[in-house]
Amino acid sequence: MPPTPPPQRALVVLLLSNISELDDPSYLQPAVSRGAQNAGSLLRIRVLSPLLSGKDAIPPAAYWSEVQNILNVLYAQATAVSQASDNVLMDVEVLFEDVTSDPQRHSSISWDYVLVQEPSTEEEARTITQQVPWTYDTIKLSPPPSASAALKQAEKPSNYPVVALGGTFDHLHAGHRILLSMSAWIATRKVIVGMTDDALLQRKTNREVMEPLPVRVDRVKSFLELFKPGLEFDLVPIVDVCGPTGWDPDIQALVVSKETLNGASTIAKTRQEKSLPPLEPFVIEVISPAASIVASDDPSLLRETKMSSTFIRQWIVDKRQRGESSITNDEANPEEPEKQLPGGWIEGDSTQ
Repeated sequence: MPPTPPPQRALVVLLLSNISELDDPSYLQPAVSRGAQNAGSLLRIRVLSPLLSGKDAIPPAAYWSEVQNILNVLYAQATAVSQASDNVLMDVEVLFEDVTSDPQRHSSISWDYVLVQEPSTEEEARTITQQVPWTYDTIKLSPPPSASAALKQAEKPSNYPVVALGGTFDHLHAGHRILLSMSAWIATRKVIVGMTDDALLQRKTNREVMEPLPVRVDRVKSFLELFKPGLEFDLVPIVDVCGPTGWDPDIQALVVSKETLNGASTIAKTRQEKSLPPLEPFVIEVISPAASIVASDDPSLLRETKMSSTFIRQWIVDKRQRGESSITNDEANPEEPEKQLPGGWIEGDSTQ
């Protein structure tokens, strides 16, 4: 009798109900690890929380760092497990959902493994009953003690109608999804994504395994629609140095990763020269499979240590060269340093 193949699609359901749990989400890591160990092609993590989604959600601008840290911890843990098991191409999706959301939107996928955080209150037990109509395992987690705390108030607006970001988004991975998620989280009407056009990527290393623009656009849009249904998503191929931030007056915020922060200053200068409204910059910390935040201000070090599309393409090529695929790469282009386009949109793997 042949061995049973490992599960391919795993769903993890987590509960986050107290604001004190935002301060240290590391207690969620065991659930993520078990889910990733039982996943092959897809790991989806549903964070059920009235704090992060719904009419009573916390003000995004005030809790930008805390919510980004939740994503960093969950994605870094899942990526560490997938890379340790040499399953680099496993898709990981972290979603914020209200406890009253419709679980049927996840029923189009036949889940091979479902793991649920063990409820600690009757209310959480009712939530699980309503939100998990599948057979599941449970895992007991130890969140920090509940503590009452007043909501923080941000000096800047809580939300922004239109938010912009840019990058290549080749082989969509955890770093990309954090950037996209945080952009959608603070937007109330539309997210504009500048996508580096194929014509600008001809000299990238292992170009032959890079995803073409239509594939990259489709994957980014599909994830955004899954993460925050109801928003408008405008994915624009970059054909000039600034992208839409260079001419569109109807943008209020710009999300950039830490190693491309200088680009925000260039965009600000360009918009000032054109008498366009200034943009509020929001910064995404760089993460790696070994750390939820890479503590460095050196852009070159950040590019070397973070999750990267360059790493994924090299992994694919190495697999092929070892005979694990019929395609080999005998003449990969030499690696070039990252090049930031004027205006802050990034050529190549800026967002990895």
